[in-house]
Amino acid sequence: AGWIGMVGTVLFALVYAGAFMMLRWNRPEGTPFRVSPNRSLGLSVVAVEIALGVVVCAAVGQPGTATAVYVAVITMISLPALLAWPVVMVVAGTTYGATILVVGWTKDTGILFGTLVAALAIWGISQAINRNIEVLAVREENARLALEDERNRFARDLHDILGHSLTVITVKAELAQKLFDVDPERA
Repeated sequence: AGWIGMVGTVLFALVYAGAFMMLRWNRPEGTPFRVSPNRSLGLSVVAVEIALGVVVCAAVGQPGTATAVYVAVITMISLPALLAWPVVMVVAGTTYGATILVVGWTKDTGILFGTLVAALAIWGISQAINRNIEVLAVREENARLALEDERNRFARDLHDILGHSLTVITVKAELAQKLFDVDPERA
């Protein structure tokens, strides 16, 4: 049981770290905070972490329930919120229920609280990151529009000045042509 617990814990940590690596390196700049746009990949990561968490709990006992907090975090990162929250609730409820129902384990409301708070914190962080990404995109769009507006203003001014100058040149040329017959030197 000790070896299975150690191997399960190491695999759990590797999958967890791997999911964060995917989040950091596979996310194109300026896109929302998610491991992958591929929902099945997110579900797979969560399912593997849940399975490994169960293996760890079966091998080492109640201390293995700490994996529930990490499962909640990876769930909030890997899945859209509408899917992640029900999964987190099931994980938190099942883990808490196990602390009550499994013989030899003691009731642990801290694991319930920790799991839900960790999920809420990661959800809040992801929302803040997504809002910042949106704000940056809007700021860039505003800068682009301001530059375009300035270019249009400059083009209008140039057109007005050039148009006025060309009109003056045309009027003077017509006057010179009429004066050419009457007074060529003045023309």
